[in-house]
Amino acid sequence: MSCIDAAALTTIERLLAVYADRVKTIDELGLWLHGEYDVEKIDFEQMYELARRSIERRIELGYLELEDEIEIYALLPTPKNEKYVADNMHDRNYVYVIFEPLSKRIHSNCTVLSLELKIAYGITQEDMDKRTFRLLNYLARIDILAQVRDAK
Repeated sequence: MSCIDAAALTTIERLLAVYADRVKTIDELGLWLHGEYDVEKIDFEQMYELARRSIERRIELGYLELEDEIEIYALLPTPKNEKYVADNMHDRNYVYVIFEPLSKRIHSNCTVLSLELKIAYGITQEDMDKRTFRLLNYLARIDILAQVRDAK
């Protein structure tokens, strides 16, 4: 069990107040992505091979029915995105985000961006009231993101 100090608790409460019971749809999250980052939508064929194979495997396993069920965005190499792109270019062609609208899954090859997206996605009031696993997972993401930012 993690020990949460007063500053972290204040941050958690603030984030919950902002995102609680405001769960976004994948479309809304896509709009949020466009507002927060410089991105462009890319086609499945434009993805680099390793990422494409991962998606193809999810299709083979039946987690996705068709490639057109996904939306893929690449972060552009702009000053606004510099902290994400610079941290993730050691073994990748670019930073990407994948939305799976039917399963409501979000993927990125950038850990910090993935955490930010999943926090922005929100949590329901029911999850908060019932203290569900989703709430615990959500709070853990907030805590991890804070630790990552503190470490930099």
